[in-house]
Amino acid sequence: MDILETIRLKMWWPSQIKNKQIKEILTEDDYIKLVNTPCANYEVKKGFVFSLYTGLRWADVKPLKWENVRDNSIVLEQSKTGVRLEVPLHEVALQIAGERKDGLIFHLPTQDGSNKVLGKWAADAKLNKHITWHCARHSFSVLLQQKGIDLATVAGMLGHTTTKYVQAYL
Repeated sequence: MDILETIRLKMWWPSQIKNKQIKEILTEDDYIKLVNTPCANYEVKKGFVFSLYTGLRWADVKPLKWENVRDNSIVLEQSKTGVRLEVPLHEVALQIAGERKDGLIFHLPTQDGSNKVLGKWAADAKLNKHITWHCARHSFSVLLQQKGIDLATVAGMLGHTTTKYVQAYL
């Protein structure tokens, strides 16, 4: 949304601006601050950082099981779209997941509960940003694009069938 569009919306449709959430992006400095700050729920911290390296939604991380991990990738059917997805796993993501066991990889609270933990964690890290789980997915996409990864590849890694939504992330 450009500045003129924002001004127009504020003048004519102020309620639409109030309800619009800013989609935050974590920078590399933000990431370092978070990782170096204790979090009240270690599982939320691990799961969120894992999402920063995979672009997975909370709804896909919560039920994620070790049986979804194959070699150096995760294979799953996305809960939101039903799209089958194979995500390559960065070495750091594998380390975050920890030792291979049976069952769930992460033991997370509800999405709302996880986002509340994230909000407190971000405040403790002195980040002046509204952090939700989706921020990890959004940051993953933007970072890949900033590193020169083409839109089609980024879209595929996020499980999108087109680049339409990936372009909107910038």
